[in-house]
Amino acid sequence: MIAYIALGGILGTVARYFVQGASQTRGGTFPTGTLAINLAGSFLLGFIMRFATGSTVVSAELRGGLTIGFCGAFTTISTFSYESMRLLGDGE
Repeated sequence: MIAYIALGGILGTVARYFVQGASQTRGGTFPTGTLAINLAGSFLLGFIMRFATGSTVVSAELRGGLTIGFCGAFTTISTFSYESMRLLGDGE
Protein backbone atom coordinates (compact mmCIF):
# COMPACT_ATOMS: atom_id res chain seq x y z
CA MET A 1 0.00 0.00 0.00
CA ILE A 2 2.75 2.46 0.90
CA ALA A 3 4.53 1.87 -2.41
CA TYR A 4 1.31 2.69 -4.32
CA ILE A 5 0.84 5.89 -2.30
CA ALA A 6 4.48 6.92 -2.79
CA LEU A 7 4.33 6.30 -6.54
CA GLY A 8 1.03 8.17 -6.78
CA GLY A 9 2.55 11.05 -4.82
CA ILE A 10 5.50 11.28 -7.17
CA LEU A 11 3.25 11.27 -10.24
CA GLY A 12 0.87 13.80 -8.65
CA THR A 13 3.70 16.18 -7.86
CA VAL A 14 5.10 16.03 -11.38
CA ALA A 15 1.62 16.48 -12.87
CA ARG A 16 1.03 19.51 -10.63
CA TYR A 17 4.29 21.08 -11.78
CA PHE A 18 3.37 20.79 -15.46
CA VAL A 19 -0.30 21.75 -15.11
CA GLN A 20 0.51 24.76 -12.93
CA GLY A 21 3.16 25.93 -15.38
CA ALA A 22 0.79 25.59 -18.31
CA SER A 23 -2.26 27.19 -16.70
CA GLN A 24 -0.79 30.02 -14.64
CA THR A 25 -1.20 33.36 -16.36
CA ARG A 26 2.09 35.14 -16.90
CA GLY A 27 1.21 38.69 -15.88
CA GLY A 28 -1.75 38.36 -13.53
CA THR A 29 -1.72 38.22 -9.77
CA PHE A 30 -4.63 35.78 -9.36
CA PRO A 31 -3.38 32.19 -8.93
CA THR A 32 -5.28 30.64 -11.83
CA GLY A 33 -2.94 27.65 -11.88
CA THR A 34 -3.81 26.71 -8.30
CA LEU A 35 -7.51 27.19 -8.98
CA ALA A 36 -7.36 24.99 -12.08
CA ILE A 37 -5.41 22.29 -10.25
CA ASN A 38 -7.74 22.23 -7.25
CA LEU A 39 -10.85 22.09 -9.44
CA ALA A 40 -9.42 19.33 -11.64
CA GLY A 41 -8.11 17.38 -8.65
CA SER A 42 -11.42 17.59 -6.79
CA PHE A 43 -13.30 16.40 -9.86
CA LEU A 44 -10.80 13.57 -10.36
CA LEU A 45 -11.01 12.52 -6.70
CA GLY A 46 -14.80 12.43 -6.86
CA PHE A 47 -14.71 10.41 -10.06
CA ILE A 48 -12.21 7.91 -8.65
CA MET A 49 -14.16 7.46 -5.43
CA ARG A 50 -17.45 7.01 -7.29
CA PHE A 51 -15.94 4.54 -9.74
CA ALA A 52 -13.65 2.64 -7.35
CA THR A 53 -15.78 2.34 -4.21
CA GLY A 54 -17.81 -0.82 -4.20
CA SER A 55 -16.17 -2.06 -7.38
CA THR A 56 -13.84 -4.97 -7.87
CA VAL A 57 -12.20 -3.29 -10.86
CA VAL A 58 -9.89 -1.14 -8.72
CA SER A 59 -7.99 -2.73 -5.84
CA ALA A 60 -7.71 -1.05 -2.44
CA GLU A 61 -3.99 -0.45 -3.03
CA LEU A 62 -4.56 1.23 -6.38
CA ARG A 63 -7.41 3.29 -4.95
CA GLY A 64 -5.10 4.47 -2.14
CA GLY A 65 -2.38 5.32 -4.63
CA LEU A 66 -4.76 7.32 -6.80
CA THR A 67 -6.63 9.13 -4.02
CA ILE A 68 -4.13 9.62 -1.20
CA GLY A 69 -1.00 9.62 -3.34
CA PHE A 70 -1.84 11.23 -6.66
CA CYS A 71 -4.75 13.50 -5.72
CA GLY A 72 -3.16 14.38 -2.38
CA ALA A 73 0.04 15.53 -4.05
CA PHE A 74 -1.74 17.11 -7.02
CA THR A 75 -4.09 19.27 -4.94
CA THR A 76 -2.68 20.97 -1.87
CA ILE A 77 -4.54 23.23 0.51
CA SER A 78 -1.29 24.78 1.71
CA THR A 79 -0.59 26.36 -1.68
CA PHE A 80 -4.13 27.70 -1.83
CA SER A 81 -3.83 29.12 1.69
CA TYR A 82 -0.45 30.71 0.99
CA GLU A 83 -1.58 32.34 -2.24
CA SER A 84 -4.82 33.58 -0.66
CA MET A 85 -2.93 35.19 2.23
CA ARG A 86 -0.45 36.73 -0.21
CA LEU A 87 -3.29 38.25 -2.22
CA LEU A 88 -4.88 39.64 0.95
CA GLY A 89 -1.53 41.08 2.06
CA ASP A 90 -1.05 42.75 -1.31
CA GLY A 91 -4.54 44.25 -1.18
CA GLU A 92 -5.86 42.22 -4.11
